Amino acid sequence: AEDPAELDFETISVRWLWERYFMAMFYYQHDGSNWNIAFGWLTGDDACTWQGIECSTTSNTVITIGMELNGLKNPMLTEMGLLQDLEFINFSFNPLGGQIPTEIGQLTKLTKLIIQNSDITGK
Repeated sequence: AEDPAELDFETISVRWLWERYFMAMFYYQHDGSNWNIAFGWLTGDDACTWQGIECSTTSNTVITIGMELNGLKNPMLTEMGLLQDLEFINFSFNPLGGQIPTEIGQLTKLTKLIIQNSDITGK
């Protein structure tokens, strides 16, 4: 577990801090306390071990958010466009609603966006 009192802030990257911040925003935006499975979320554990999250083995950055059938609510965050290494998103079968944020277009490594049965609109 990552105890904030034990973190070496001289070696933590801005990207790592941003991803942790984004993951907390994601949890609250999508009603994380009511998800079907939220193992590890907002604990001191490495975010790469949290339910539905996969990270690159080389850069330790988030490459997958797989949260299908998990009870996520509310529209997708525009800040998701800043997860530079994100390759795969699966939000299918969640009552998200709203539109696909245009910022998703900034995800140059994204190869799959699965949103069927999520009431999301957009191109």
